[in-house]
Amino acid sequence: MTNPLAYSSLTFAVLSSNHDVSMFIGLPSASAFECVFSFLLKKASIMHYWKGSKDAKKDTSSPHVNSQQRALTLKQQFLLSMMKLKMGLFLFDLAFRFGVCESTASSAFTTWVKLMAKELDWLISWSDRKIIQRDLSSMFRKYYLKYRVIIDCTELFVETPSSLEVAAMYWSNYKQHYTANFLIGITPNGHISFVSETYGGRASDVFIAENSKFCNKLQPNDQVMADHGFKINNLRAFHQCSLKIPPSKHGNLQMSASDVQETSIIANVRIYVGQAIKSIKDFYILKKELPASLLPLLDDIVVVFSAFCNLKKYLTQDI
Repeated sequence: MTNPLAYSSLTFAVLSSNHDVSMFIGLPSASAFECVFSFLLKKASIMHYWKGSKDAKKDTSSPHVNSQQRALTLKQQFLLSMMKLKMGLFLFDLAFRFGVCESTASSAFTTWVKLMAKELDWLISWSDRKIIQRDLSSMFRKYYLKYRVIIDCTELFVETPSSLEVAAMYWSNYKQHYTANFLIGITPNGHISFVSETYGGRASDVFIAENSKFCNKLQPNDQVMADHGFKINNLRAFHQCSLKIPPSKHGNLQMSASDVQETSIIANVRIYVGQAIKSIKDFYILKKELPASLLPLLDDIVVVFSAFCNLKKYLTQDI
């Protein structure tokens, strides 16, 4: 059987099965890859390649493509980017596989991640309240009819930043490691409706919830479900919303039977947000320690993965 790793200049055609596509790219099938690529192709054909923050200030009246980038088709560039996201490959590895220099691999990856984040962010949509209530599961319909969103924060381990200022921002006393955190919100039917920008490890869950754009999404009488760490007082004061968190144990007193039952019910429905977070982290680049060099791209990467999670039920169908 053909081994995709044996090729120094990969093309998508080498990935001969849906299993290969899933393992190397993170999409469920070849048709899913073609579907996403086709959607992005129009904008990709006129995009400006990223050359660093200094280059962003220059005139970009026409796309800048060097000879190395011409050596890769747009589909190869997309393939290269998806392989790095899925497998967390080093740039020198990707450069070897695709027969280009590391700077070209880096430029292609950065450009495509930014393009995907911009063109796919509409998939992370704040759902209409009536639509949410229409699609509620039986558990929510019975106990939590008016809930708009379930929120949670998750964190990613980050390599030690070279800058002392950045290192101080990303240090987490709780984890005793450098971390990046972000807030995710899902509807009761499992659709990711909100992802915040990423924050350093020193930021608490409450700080992220109150300083991200999450609260601006809420409408009066919305109900929000969260974990113990989210005691967001301004939900009631400024947004006229209610917050549901599991009952707390008071001192040495045993929880009442009703509190135990309520805690169990909340835990059951919060499984959905845990599953969404797990799906986002299914891409290996977020499973291991994130290189500090990727911190400027992390917001875009989280958006891309969240969009793919929402697309999953459609991408698994025959296209």
